[in-house]
Amino acid sequence: MIEIAIHGRGGQGAVTASQILAMAFEEQGIRAQAFPQFGTERTGSPVKSFVRASRREIKIKAPVTLADYSIVIDPTLINTVNIVDATKPRGTIVVNTKNALSNISKKHRVICIDVNEIAKSIFARGANVGLLGAFVASTRVLQIKSLTAAISTRFPRFVKENQQVAERVYEIVRKELV
Repeated sequence: MIEIAIHGRGGQGAVTASQILAMAFEEQGIRAQAFPQFGTERTGSPVKSFVRASRREIKIKAPVTLADYSIVIDPTLINTVNIVDATKPRGTIVVNTKNALSNISKKHRVICIDVNEIAKSIFARGANVGLLGAFVASTRVLQIKSLTAAISTRFPRFVKENQQVAERVYEIVRKELV
């Protein structure tokens, strides 16, 4: 089973990102569940959303406490939510930032990319979807075509723009990791 935690703030799309990621796993015939965990339900408050994916039935209904992968939409949460300790050693942490944060942990693979800037160049929004592209490129647990198919289901109104953001970030991260 793969467990993923997505960290953001209210209004940044962490819950939507988890739903899209679960749909992408299902596109590949992998069972998945997505569910949020809210604190104070206000715009700007920390939000966690989780995804579990497995080829077998998923019986666990509790929040993910130690993720294989963490996706961080708002980098200011790195120090306030203790994402490093909530990610398994040798796990991957994908962070939306223009700063190099590889020094935050020697036990994890840390991928930093300024998704906000890339999303703005294509579309006014889409950082959450862009980070999913970075996740797919850096982990290879999914195919990009499964992600873009899930995006088309979730965002029928802005399909092309959201797919472009995810694909652009995917390509950038893939090239950097070669």
